[in-house]
Amino acid sequence: MRFEVRGTAELIAKLKAMKGAKAKAVLRKSTRAQAKVIAARAKTEWPTKSGETVRNIKVRALKRSRTRIGHTVRLQVASPTPYRSYVELGTRHMKPRGALKRTAETLGHSAVNAVLEAIEKEVL
Repeated sequence: MRFEVRGTAELIAKLKAMKGAKAKAVLRKSTRAQAKVIAARAKTEWPTKSGETVRNIKVRALKRSRTRIGHTVRLQVASPTPYRSYVELGTRHMKPRGALKRTAETLGHSAVNAVLEAIEKEVL
């Protein structure tokens, strides 16, 4: 799930006026903090028996790029418990539970707003 923020022209102008490394550091710090909030909420909503799946909900930085900066919340599917994706996405025999999707939908907009507030504090 992706969110685009528009209408924050002043904030974007101030970020562009900052030194490149400083602006990227501000963006990385604020997006990581909110990704951790979303990951923590997803861990509480995920159905669990052994806790192995909950331990594999991770926050990871996006691949280095000149145009994108940010973090993702991922569910790592490994060999000990390969059923994780089936629980999240479902199969033809089982309904999807969608804990990660539900969490992203409920916290997504508030996370974007919190990122913007954190950026404003650093820039101003």
